[in-house]
Amino acid sequence: LSTVIGALPLMLGSGAGSETRMVVGVVIVFGVSLATVVTLFLVPMVYSLISRNTGSVGDVGRKLDKALSSNRA
Repeated sequence: LSTVIGALPLMLGSGAGSETRMVVGVVIVFGVSLATVVTLFLVPMVYSLISRNTGSVGDVGRKLDKALSSNRA
């Protein structure tokens, strides 16, 4: 949020070179917004899709222990 607030003077300023600074401000605001959306929504959604077919770490350990003990006997 502080980055977006910091970019507001770039977007709303006037004077020499204000057109270029406005474009830089827009890029900063939309870049931070897109990164936030990806981090908060897309990454957890993809993780939940990937993790559907996997078990917990303890479950995998128990299966390995069971397989190793049955091979020894």
